[in-house]
Amino acid sequence: MIEINIIASFLNSDRARVFLNRTDPNWFTDGLYHNVVKAMRDLYRSGEVISMNVIMDLFPDHRKDLSQLYLAMTTDSTIERDLILLEYNYKKKRLANKLTTIDSSQDLNDLQTQLTEILEESKVNVEEQSQLISIVAGNVLDNIEHAIDRGQKLQGISTGWRYLDKYIGGYHKGNMIVIGGRPGAGKSALGLCLALDCCKWAEVLFVTLEMSQEELAQRYISYFAHIENYKIRNANITKNDIENISNTMYSEALEIGIMDSHSRNLDQIITKIKLYKAKHGLNIVFIDYLQLLEAEGNSRYDKVSEASKRLKQLAKEEQITVIALAQLRREDRANVKPTLSDLKESGQIEQDADVVLFPYRPQYYQSQRDIVEMDAELIIAKNRHGQCADIPISFEGRYTKYKEQL
Repeated sequence: MIEINIIASFLNSDRARVFLNRTDPNWFTDGLYHNVVKAMRDLYRSGEVISMNVIMDLFPDHRKDLSQLYLAMTTDSTIERDLILLEYNYKKKRLANKLTTIDSSQDLNDLQTQLTEILEESKVNVEEQSQLISIVAGNVLDNIEHAIDRGQKLQGISTGWRYLDKYIGGYHKGNMIVIGGRPGAGKSALGLCLALDCCKWAEVLFVTLEMSQEELAQRYISYFAHIENYKIRNANITKNDIENISNTMYSEALEIGIMDSHSRNLDQIITKIKLYKAKHGLNIVFIDYLQLLEAEGNSRYDKVSEASKRLKQLAKEEQITVIALAQLRREDRANVKPTLSDLKESGQIEQDADVVLFPYRPQYYQSQRDIVEMDAELIIAKNRHGQCADIPISFEGRYTKYKEQL
């Protein structure tokens, strides 16, 4: 009866047809109903007229059935509730069927990933309700008042860098931040430094698609112990050094989760991030780097655009900050300072990002470099929350370490 009332509402009511765009024909168990809803949705999306005569012309063998459907409408006031119930019943049945196909002999991590993917697919989409801006503004003021009571000035999580906090207000839930750098310019190093500098106040995960967990851990050791990277890679340290390193690391107690993914499939990585959050809690996730993600699309541009949109969606759905590292085009101009147009392969990245940061090292383009490059900058090229600026920073290549200059 629900299916009949929904289709009758679509045939009779302009108000009900608004919901056609989010209606999946697969929710309908009757073959005719499935085909009729699909036809009406296609007409709606193409801006064509939906009328009884048009639908009858498309299904001439079912005129009698369609006439009965047209007359069966009772009210369109329950259309939204009916669609939610229909989707619920469909996904409940589909979930039960999928659970019977799970191979329990597989590895635990694979089993957890598969279960998480199945559960994600079974979520019922409930339309978000609009709010009066005065009510939302009141909630914002309440949050600010509570922060003042706690002695906090930032609304977001502190980055650990004073000037970066000043300009972007810390890391905010639902935001996507992009760190863009040219190949070999140190974007991964900056990402790791920012991850370690904020993990005192947040649960942080670093997902690397380029380096292994061991390579990331070597940089972590170099960061704390001030031992050159090549010495760690070549085991050119003493047992006394190892003891000092251990003492330093454990006294600092700065912990982040690290994940090196053998698969670059975007869906699988998003599932793993959600699973990590469910197990450990999560405020901020770093992804190194965006263009390596394998997403759907006919062209490279489409795939990168889809990856960018999905990461922004992940931030909003999970109420976390997503910090995506991104590769920039190699410069072919006299002025080598990075700009937003250098973001490689997609303008969608710039559009989705709330904040875009570029580490800029003039000495990167020189054959001779100082041990500590004091002329580096962190360029805030886009800032949805405030002004753009250039922040003075330093880079110490032997430890792959960035620091803010105060």
